[in-house]
Amino acid sequence: MSIKPTSRLHLFTSIFTAAQDIEFGCRAKQLFATGQTDNNGKYISMHGEINHADEGIVLSKANYWNAQGGTGKRYMSPEAWINLHLSRQKNYPDTSLFSYVIAGEYNQGESISFKPPTDTVVKVRAFGNEANTLNWQVIVKTKDCYIGCNTDTLSKGVLTQKFNKFVTTSINLSY
Repeated sequence: MSIKPTSRLHLFTSIFTAAQDIEFGCRAKQLFATGQTDNNGKYISMHGEINHADEGIVLSKANYWNAQGGTGKRYMSPEAWINLHLSRQKNYPDTSLFSYVIAGEYNQGESISFKPPTDTVVKVRAFGNEANTLNWQVIVKTKDCYIGCNTDTLSKGVLTQKFNKFVTTSINLSY
């Protein structure tokens, strides 16, 4: 595999292989090999590395979203950041969660949930130079339930905006 990023910043490659978990007997990912591009931005993998990469290859570069490796060209999306100022406007039950999912034009980003703060700033990683959609909601779940819980949506909204790459933008969200 030959990878050539668009700039001369170094690209790191992590190659994963499956391993048998001794305690539970299930398959687990383990890091098999890593590599780094040369001064020309190229990384040539060893044939044995590719043969052992049965759990995937992850391409990473500072200020870019990770990408999955494979044959052919691979494109990596630059990051942008949002300082999301959350300001709670009403009281929510103790079992409520604030959650958001961010997506770019071509990629699904992060999904995060946490107890709704009264007033805080959350740093959200977005996709640079493309329209982003941030879907947010406040839900309440059944007490002492962690997986497969019934939920009710108390508040929700959508923010859509294009962000410049490598730039932090501040946004206020009252909920």
